Parts: sequence; structure tokens; C-alpha cells
Amino acid sequence: MAIFKEKPCFDLYVAEQALRNYYDYYKYDKERSLEQMSELARTADSDEENLKRVYLRFGRTLTDYRLIGSYLASLSERERNFLFYRYCKNEKYYWISQKLYVSISSLCSWNNKFLSDLSQILAYNLNEKDVFCYVKVMNVVCSLDVRINMLLLSQIDVDQDLLCYLDTKRTNYRKLMREQNKILCSSKKNLHYQIISEKLLHHTDSVKSLCQKVQQSDNVVGWHLRKYENKMKKYLV
Repeated sequence: MAIFKEKPCFDLYVAEQALRNYYDYYKYDKERSLEQMSELARTADSDEENLKRVYLRFGRTLTDYRLIGSYLASLSERERNFLFYRYCKNEKYYWISQKLYVSISSLCSWNNKFLSDLSQILAYNLNEKDVFCYVKVMNVVCSLDVRINMLLLSQIDVDQDLLCYLDTKRTNYRKLMREQNKILCSSKKNLHYQIISEKLLHHTDSVKSLCQKVQQSDNVVGWHLRKYENKMKKYLV
């Protein structure tokens, strides 16, 4: 029973460890690249098969870090500060609460939400709200490109079901990104494109803020947002 109770938290634990490793890795050098990481593989056993696997492992780590970075960029400054204090500086909730002027209960809710979101993005899963975040969609597509290409170029036997799964996601997300690009390039054509373009470029804006930008009522803006979201859901399979 105890194991069953802990199982739903496993994905959150993985996300937490990935976040801690991300902060630790980029603590002193924000320009480290795949080429630099691949050099680490040369310290492994000289066996060619082993070198390939080490390279793949580091490549997967870097794609994960790219996704984490894009997710952090989608948060507000206060939310990013919370994660930095908690997972880079290892500060206690009480200290963070006093620093950010946010209640401990709210910080706990933030933590659960952020780790849950991260666990999904690290599995290349976009949710319905992500269709409004152009940068996140683009980064997931780029990360899938890198992951798939590395698996193919490594010449290591790879589970074909995994490749099919990753390629299907990439294909659907590319279609979503093309739809977003089309809207961004046509923002002046009509009101619908204008509203969605503003949301894609400033996805954290509230509906009220969006209404002020496009000078439309809550009902009009809400209707266009729902219309777009319902149309894009088909790409999230």
C-alpha cells in the first residue's frame, strides 16, 4: 500500500531532480553546449558502443535542460525566483515566504503545480493552455528534433515504438507551430488573428489585459480564445 501511495509522486520526484541538476549545471557557465558535453563521453570506456550510449545520455540531458529553460522563461519573475531559491539555493519555505511576500501554503501549491508541469514537458507533453505559448511549442519541437536525430545517428538499436511515439508527437506539434506561425504572420488581417497573435506573444497576459490591448469586451476576447483553443486541441494527441 505504501508503494502504491508513493507511485503518483514519482514523476514529480524526477522533475525535481532534473530541476536541481539544471541549476547545478548552469550555475557557473550558461554557455555550455552539446559539443562540450560530448567531450565528457570521451572519458568513458573506449568501447564504441558505450561511448555512443554515454553521448545519447548527455544529449538527452541537454534537451531536458532546454525544455526546463523554456518553461522557466514562461513563468513570472516571482515564480522563477521561488524555484531558484528553492532548488538552486535550497532555501526553506519560511525564508522564501518572507523574501517574496507569498504565504507558505501558496508556495506549496506553486511547487506542486510547477513540478507537475515540468514532468509533463519533460515527457514532451503539451497541454491545452500551451497552445497559447509559441515559445514553448517551438522548444518542444526543437528538443524532439535533437532527440530523434541523435537516436537515429547513434546507430544503436532503438525501440521502434519509442521512435514512432516521438515522431508522432513531433509531427503534430509541427502542425500546431505552423498554425501559430500563420496567425502571427496574418495578425493584421482580422480581429481573430489579432487577438490570438497578442496571446501567442504574451501568453501570460490576463484576459483583462488582452481586452485593453485589442479594445474588445471580455465576451468577444473569450470567444476567440476558446475558438482557437478548440481548433488546436487536435494537435495535442
